Amino acid sequence: MEYAIFSKEKIATSTKASEQNLPETWNPDLLRTQGFAPLSLEWTGREAGRGIHLRVRSEAGSAEFLALYRRNAAPQQLAIAVTQVVPLARRANLLPLLIVPYLKEEDLLELERQGISALDLCGNGVLRAPDRFLVFRTGFPNRFTSSRPLKNVYRGISSLVGRAFLVRSTYAEIKDLHEEISKRGGNVSTSTLSKVLTELEADLIVERVRHERKPQARALRLLQPDKLLARLTQHYA
Repeated sequence: MEYAIFSKEKIATSTKASEQNLPETWNPDLLRTQGFAPLSLEWTGREAGRGIHLRVRSEAGSAEFLALYRRNAAPQQLAIAVTQVVPLARRANLLPLLIVPYLKEEDLLELERQGISALDLCGNGVLRAPDRFLVFRTGFPNRFTSSRPLKNVYRGISSLVGRAFLVRSTYAEIKDLHEEISKRGGNVSTSTLSKVLTELEADLIVERVRHERKPQARALRLLQPDKLLARLTQHYA
């Protein structure tokens, strides 16, 4: 079995990041020039189920994948994509593969743990075929940062929302969260608050649940305090 891993130190400076328009639909040219040494990627041009057929060759043997392209790579959407690609690949008797604009190292590690291969449009990825090869590559910067509603919800004024959840893990309504931040001397606009909550929800850190007494309202609940604290610590300035 072939095994290769590329560290951040080796490749982080090999590609200069620049903002680009996020592709709406899949186009093989998006990865054609990228390569994934020591593996060889071959797009067959035929559909496999509702996905794309990809053949990967290595010295230890080749493997066939069913690939799905998804424009949104937020953790919440990534989890949904996994539930879609696995049964499609199983029915086609192929290995599952996800293609998204950008994957952080923690995303790749989680996908590898689940046995899912994944490639992004920035050069990162994990390709695995049991008893044949496992290649893990990370460190290329995100070229699609402009696609996020906010640059960083864990830094600056936006981070006050996350900090408020570390003080209280649940809020009956958004206005209660806004009042908690104001009470502690913070000032976050309603529009910023809404955008931050959308990002925290997409990162599977916070969830909105149906209010017991107000069916049209949504209560807020912290799901992963350790992950939230780690993100706030990592991006603190």
